[in-house]
Amino acid sequence: MPGATAALTAQDRAPLPGSPTAGEWRGRTEDLPLERAAEAHRRIESGATTGKLVLEVAAPRPAP
Repeated sequence: MPGATAALTAQDRAPLPGSPTAGEWRGRTEDLPLERAAEAHRRIESGATTGKLVLEVAAPRPAP
């Protein structure tokens, strides 16, 4: 329905088993600055990457 909203319950917000927020993540990650996004895409598309690549994005600056 257009304009309809749904309230989330505590169960809806619970982390999925095996998700990073559940504290069970055991995979390998590599952090890259946003400036290296093109490299990250090339590596993922080539299939040479194992684990996850995380692009670091700077926090927005507070308004003056």
